[in-house]
Amino acid sequence: MSIDHTAYFKAHAHTLAKQMDSTSESDSVRKTEHDVSPMYKKLISVAFSIARDLTELQQVVHSRRRGYLSFNSPFLVMGEAERDTFDRDTKKALSQLEHAIHRLSSQIAGVLTVKDEKKHLSLVVESLHNFLKRTAKMVTDMRAIRLRSTANQQKMLRLCCLVEAKQQRDNERDRVTVPSLGKHFSPDLSNTTLKWRGNKAARNEEHNVGKENEAPPSNDDSHNGWDIENIIADGNVQPDENEFSNPATLDNAQLMAENERMFERFSHVHAHIEGLETQITEIQRLQEAFAEKVMDQEKDIEIINEAALHTSENLKDGNEWIRQAISNSAGRRVVVLFCIIVITFTLLFLDCMKWMGVFVYNHSLMIKSSHRKLLIQELRRTGILAHPAGHADRAEAGQSERPLSTTVWS
Repeated sequence: MSIDHTAYFKAHAHTLAKQMDSTSESDSVRKTEHDVSPMYKKLISVAFSIARDLTELQQVVHSRRRGYLSFNSPFLVMGEAERDTFDRDTKKALSQLEHAIHRLSSQIAGVLTVKDEKKHLSLVVESLHNFLKRTAKMVTDMRAIRLRSTANQQKMLRLCCLVEAKQQRDNERDRVTVPSLGKHFSPDLSNTTLKWRGNKAARNEEHNVGKENEAPPSNDDSHNGWDIENIIADGNVQPDENEFSNPATLDNAQLMAENERMFERFSHVHAHIEGLETQITEIQRLQEAFAEKVMDQEKDIEIINEAALHTSENLKDGNEWIRQAISNSAGRRVVVLFCIIVITFTLLFLDCMKWMGVFVYNHSLMIKSSHRKLLIQELRRTGILAHPAGHADRAEAGQSERPLSTTVWS
């Protein structure tokens, strides 16, 4: 026999629908509780863009590091002009990213009001700043290596120049001439020159002496390799054999002295250059520290500027509120004063009306009493009305009393 469970099914479906409604309401409440402000979303997008730019810059530096530091490679990877361009581009990119991070930090400090959002974004900015510092340190190390390599190359060039100068001096020493040797002979030998014979004898004669006075050339090699050309026999003039015994020794002594002086001079210059290199390295280190301090000071100045702007805005709002309060209180005072004045005039008017009513009433009573007296007197005078003595006495008494009352009222 089949049983109808429709009622139970409807009740169970109704219970499930209620549970689903309660679950959706709790989810909506939880979603509204965890919703973030639109300014937070905007600042998060800015932080993501800065992080993406920093990552791209670091990738570029890593990719070009090998070519930047290939100073002694057999093939040219990056020239000096390209290195200078790379330095300028990296410096510009680092400064722009630093400025963007400082601007984001100032916006976080001045715009956000939720404590958790501000704390989270502050930590994000700090991590971005550390990332930027690591990238800047990498670029600075590359520049320092380049400077050291350039200094070493200049040093090698100076040494190469010294070697070339020494070789040139050695070549000139092989072709040295001694013009002072002719002073020890007669004036007729003014055009006679002496040249050094190394492996081959050389003679050079330039004088205009007659053929009859020419002397045959001597084949004697007793002068240590020197040839005396076209010497006229003169018994009075005799050369000093000790002076020309070893001319190479004098040349060697002069060259050694000159070499010592040049060595001392170049040693002094080299020491001075090493001192300058040390000073340049120290200056570069101080410049890096100074740049970091300047960046920190710029950050502090921007924060102070933002605080000053917010303070000025708060002062403007406060002044506006004070002005509105003063204007509102002044309006109230005017209304209250007007009401007081109106009430005062009303009271004065009512008091005046009261006294005028009393005066009119008393005046009317006086007029009535005087008319009555005149009428009674006229009637009595004509004899129409005769009054008794008692009544007359009372009338006189009344006449004597009524002026007193009117006098009192008046």
